[in-house]
Amino acid sequence: MEPVINTLHDQHQRMFWLLDALESEIDAFDTGNALDFYIIDGILEYIETYPDRFHRPIESSVYQAMRMRLAGAEAAPIERIESEHGGLGAAVRALRNAVEANTRTMMFPRAFVVEKARDVIHGFRRHMTTEEEQILPLAREILSAEELEGIALRNGDALADDGEEQRFVTLYRTIGRQVEIGLGASGT
Repeated sequence: MEPVINTLHDQHQRMFWLLDALESEIDAFDTGNALDFYIIDGILEYIETYPDRFHRPIESSVYQAMRMRLAGAEAAPIERIESEHGGLGAAVRALRNAVEANTRTMMFPRAFVVEKARDVIHGFRRHMTTEEEQILPLAREILSAEELEGIALRNGDALADDGEEQRFVTLYRTIGRQVEIGLGASGT
């Protein structure tokens, strides 16, 4: 029963770590350091692409199964959390545009880039914290092992460890190494 929920949880933990790395880079940028485009670009590539390809298909299937069991107001938190996805995507695109423009032309003031980054960081953290503290525990409570197994079978592509997902695993590890050895906020 747990592999589907555990997969979502593990994906959230990677995203939380990437948001911490992004926050560290943005804090350094906010205090006058140069923006490390390669780390920021890697983080943005991950959070722009990975969730749509691997996370949300599973999540959407879990939420659909939950809605079938919940009535009216009980399903409202699921509806709200799903409605946030579009806004999170728009916030990431706005940050990417600000970072790229700043890197190329210094067109946007530093404070504008920092604001866009903080919007992404806070928005994703709030969203995933709600999922971790409210939605996933409820899913564990109300969905049967058979339902979760069916979700896993229907989402085999998103759960598979294929070449495309390996690209993101490599990207995640590369960002981790860059941050760990100080190529990011403290020393590009």
